[in-house]
Amino acid sequence: MIKTRNTNPSDRVYNKIQCIGFSMGTENEETGYNGLSDESKDVDARLDVLKKGIENAFECPFINKNENCLKIFMLPEFFFRGTKGAYPMDIAASLSEKLREAG
Repeated sequence: MIKTRNTNPSDRVYNKIQCIGFSMGTENEETGYNGLSDESKDVDARLDVLKKGIENAFECPFINKNENCLKIFMLPEFFFRGTKGAYPMDIAASLSEKLREAG
C-alpha cells in the first residue's frame, strides 16, 4: 500500500495504481517544435492543455474512479519545454508555482 500526504485529517491509502498516458504531437512540420515564442505565454498555454487533458482523461470509461486507486498522469518527455529549449530559471520557477496552485 502507498500512503500519501493529504489535506484530509485521515491518511489516504492507495491499494492500486493506474498510469494514464497523454499522447500528443510535440512537433510541427512547418515550424518545428510546437510552442509560443513568448515563454511566459507558452507556459500558460501548456498549463491549459494539461488541464483539459486531465479533465478529458477522467471522463474516459477506463479510468478507475475508486479513491483507493492512485492515478498517475504522464506527459510527453518534452511537454514543458520552450521553442528555444529549456525554459529560463525564472520561467521554470513560475511553472512550478503554477503547478502547485493548480493542485
